[in-house]
Amino acid sequence: MPVHVANRNGKFRVVEPDGSIATTQNGFARDGGGHPTRDKALRQMRAINSNLSKSSKKTLYINRPLLNTSEFLEHFKRQGFVQLTKPENLHVTVAFSWKPVEWALISPDSTNLRINGYPSARIVQPLGPEGAIVQRFFSNRLWDRWFDLCNSGASWDYDDYTPHVTLTYNGGDLDVSMISPYLGELYFGPEEMEEINIDWRDEVD
Repeated sequence: MPVHVANRNGKFRVVEPDGSIATTQNGFARDGGGHPTRDKALRQMRAINSNLSKSSKKTLYINRPLLNTSEFLEHFKRQGFVQLTKPENLHVTVAFSWKPVEWALISPDSTNLRINGYPSARIVQPLGPEGAIVQRFFSNRLWDRWFDLCNSGASWDYDDYTPHVTLTYNGGDLDVSMISPYLGELYFGPEEMEEINIDWRDEVD
């Protein structure tokens, strides 16, 4: 299965879908112990993935990790959130396709993304019946990317796409009408592409 890139202790490593370090047939780390920059790791990732089957179709999950997590979380801590999503898990979902798609047709965007403006589109609200609370926001670039992925065959289980960052999966009795959204810059890293982990809910702390 295709490998992806993850930040491990300050080094960018090429890892398998299960999170283990990608190795050669001889058991050596494909990334030589880690790359100092994400770009180098991404080039290594693409070289490995290009050798995989071009006809395999798999489920698709693409997200961008939030990079400026400190000020983002501090804003909501001041407003009474007790259990917030861990910094390393803050992200915006770009694709979540249970329908298998042709991975050879999709290349992750390796650039960062900064989002400012549209304060009227920033809303804190519940999402779903299980206690999740999210901050929604607007981004033409994310919406266009989602639309292109759908045109490439990715499925989407909802009526429309509105980017959001999940603040907590256990909102309890928190009155979201009293919560002010974060209006500062949202700074996201490059896209991370992997298959859908069917047990992802069990891994949420």
